[in-house]
Amino acid sequence: MVHSPPAVMFDDLHGQDRWKDTGFSSREAHTKFLGLAQMIVSLGATWKTANGQAINEALSGISLLIVPPPTGTYDEKHERWCRHSSGLFQPDEIATILRFLQQGGSLLLFAYRFGDSFTQTNLCHLTGPLGCLVNDDAVIDLERIRKENVLQSQFIIPRESIMDTWASQVQTISCRAMATFTILPGAAVQPLVFSPGGRCITFNRTLRQISFQSLPIAVSGTYGKGRFVLFGGPHAFETGIFGLLSEADNVTLLQNILRWLLLETPPTSKKSRSRSRCAAEEKNLTKTIDENWREFCRVEGRGDGEQLVNFVERLLRQSGILKALNCASWSV
Repeated sequence: MVHSPPAVMFDDLHGQDRWKDTGFSSREAHTKFLGLAQMIVSLGATWKTANGQAINEALSGISLLIVPPPTGTYDEKHERWCRHSSGLFQPDEIATILRFLQQGGSLLLFAYRFGDSFTQTNLCHLTGPLGCLVNDDAVIDLERIRKENVLQSQFIIPRESIMDTWASQVQTISCRAMATFTILPGAAVQPLVFSPGGRCITFNRTLRQISFQSLPIAVSGTYGKGRFVLFGGPHAFETGIFGLLSEADNVTLLQNILRWLLLETPPTSKKSRSRSRCAAEEKNLTKTIDENWREFCRVEGRGDGEQLVNFVERLLRQSGILKALNCASWSV
């Protein structure tokens, strides 16, 4: 019996092409995600875009759905994204994607720094039923952002911040500012990669809160018969002027992820432990940190912490990271 190769679909229905309205390139399979598309082909799979089809039609025969960061419409004058219905996942689309996963499909999804509050989308409506929420925050290396342009500033994820199950031949990952995730109680979700913590702070612009903790910037899990991996930002796996796919061990990590999502082959490591044991230890560690260290690792934008939060917020505003920068202003 001849089996057809697995098929992958890149979502291009939710404003991914509108990233070009900033003067930079769009976030589509043939632009910033070209390296990812080529890697899919190298694994023996095929890929396509929705190309105007409704989600329920476009997912027919698909094994993996990839969702690049969706957006609303771009306000060039104020350098911000504005909410628009075409950038939102509608209830019927969310139901279709969840059914796709329930029946054995896979999902690879990318959010963006400061989450839905920045891109004016509703990824939380999709990730919530999967057991986690995209936070309105961003992981930022304060030292580097003071010295470098915000679009070029990056940080390194060390080996110890990558879960053993995923770290086969991966020593470091290079990233740019990205959102973190909150894993909901009892969810079949595990952290995949943690932020470095320390001077790599996490700033939540909605709650006006600073965290020095190591928080999940990528998670993996199951839903029905399906599998999913969610990232708080796309840069680590993008090509082009600000893409980091060729840096550190980003390619190797992406290969591990695609093999698990497409070929159902779990990544292996000589030092890896059983998935269930690893997941239990990760959850216990996270719970311990949250319960015992929260008041020492987080600064609220009120009371004694107001002055520090105001200072950091002012620094971030001056750097431009709180804006959806356009190419013209960035080049000045």
